[in-house]
Amino acid sequence: MKKPVLDHRTGADVLEQLRVRAASYTPEWRCDGDMSDPGMALATVFSEMYTHTLDRFNSLPQKFYTEFL
Repeated sequence: MKKPVLDHRTGADVLEQLRVRAASYTPEWRCDGDMSDPGMALATVFSEMYTHTLDRFNSLPQKFYTEFL
C-alpha cells in the first residue's frame, strides 16, 4: 500500500512562502537570504521546525491504518 502524503511542502517551500508573505506584510524587512538578518535566521529556524511538524502530520494516515488493524 502506498502511503498517502497529506502535505507535499518541504522546508524550502515553507521558507519561500514566508518570504512572499513577508514582502506583503512587512515590506521593510529584506528577505534576500542573508543570514546576518535576525528575521531571516528566525524564518529559517521556523521552516525547519515546521518541516518536522509536516513529517508527523504526513505519518498520520499510516498510524490510523495501524490502529484500525
